[in-house]
Amino acid sequence: MKPKYWIIFVGLLLFFISPVFASGITFIGTSLAPVFANTNASADVLNLSINVSGDNGATNISSINITVVTGTFGNISSVTIKNSTGTVLGVNTSINPATNMSYTVFLGNGFFINGTITNASLIVSINISGSATRQTNMSINVSSPAEIRTLNNDNVSLVTTQSNGVFIQDIHGNATISPRFVDTGVLNQSFLYAIVPKGGDAIKNISIILPPGFTLINITGVERGDSTNLTGDTDFTNTTTSNRINITLASSTLLKVEVFFTANINSTPVSSSAFNSTITGGNLTNVFTDPVSIEATNVTAKQLLNVSNVKIIKSTAIVNGTDYWEFNFTINYTANIPTGGLIQFKLTNWNSTTADSINITNSNCPGSICATLRNGTDFNTTSKFNVTNNYGTFTTGISVSSITENNLIDVTLRMIIPTGTIVSSNWQATYGFLFRANP
Repeated sequence: MKPKYWIIFVGLLLFFISPVFASGITFIGTSLAPVFANTNASADVLNLSINVSGDNGATNISSINITVVTGTFGNISSVTIKNSTGTVLGVNTSINPATNMSYTVFLGNGFFINGTITNASLIVSINISGSATRQTNMSINVSSPAEIRTLNNDNVSLVTTQSNGVFIQDIHGNATISPRFVDTGVLNQSFLYAIVPKGGDAIKNISIILPPGFTLINITGVERGDSTNLTGDTDFTNTTTSNRINITLASSTLLKVEVFFTANINSTPVSSSAFNSTITGGNLTNVFTDPVSIEATNVTAKQLLNVSNVKIIKSTAIVNGTDYWEFNFTINYTANIPTGGLIQFKLTNWNSTTADSINITNSNCPGSICATLRNGTDFNTTSKFNVTNNYGTFTTGISVSSITENNLIDVTLRMIIPTGTIVSSNWQATYGFLFRANP
């Protein structure tokens, strides 16, 4: 019986002292670095192809030291290592104090390559600091085999593991749009889109993309500067395609750029949708601007005027071309629009159950206009306009300097009864309100 125990013991001992065979790993670097990159942006700069050989045919990479070769480490805010599909394996935001020029990126539980997958790759990405020195070059490398650690202490060799240089540019801009609330169904609604450069590189081109629900009609102007320094620039060209505005300035600028345009609004509501924009400057193209706040470039299309009450003030009239009916409308504002705008109104011709009609543009009324809408109940107010079957021109309406959500306003419709009108007690017409917001 004793020999049997000794055999088992020796077998177990041999198992525990079996050697772990190291593999041979070769890293072949290929530069992915773009020629130019923006501050506060990420760029893939190096691809590390991995070839595994040896008896074990597997490895587990635990960390890699990435060294800043040209430029200063302060230009880099983080180094990321990803696999070939873009999955992040490790990130380091702190410089290695031992070298003061390298970042040690730990790969979580390791990057494992088994015996059947003998080739793989890792991608090194850098995030350029928002305060990086513009117009300087940055490049990184893996400086020696000792900078790559594996769990099995495999034999590592390197072949060309340095990236090309990345020239740092600094182009940024903050964007706003006005108005941010518009009424549904408005034609030729005016907008103002402003971009303020926030980087060291000047802006040359601007592109504004309109979201679904808004149809671009026309670009009405482009200006530089602010309200105290408007140049009235016409030194630009523009194109419009697929609901996109493209502005090319004759000369680059670090001043605020304001783009004025008009668009038609869908008749159905549109929830808060972004008017995104990109800018070109230095050697960079299609750099997205940042809204000055979370929704500074978002626009909502909704019914801005809600008629909460209709009251008949005067319902009988003598058919003499001067007497009238009057109706009071109490309107509730449904959004805050500090820039104000126009309350617009339209009215159909009146009809009776006997198939008679009253045309609201009738020569038997003063000035051939029978209907007017005014602000409040005082007929002598100057804030009134002639009513037609449509919303009239883009400047026809009751002007208000600003509107506040849930505030009420009273407007009054006066309908003069032209001579020759058939006497009836069942005249009826339909009306519509909309609010044309100022940009």
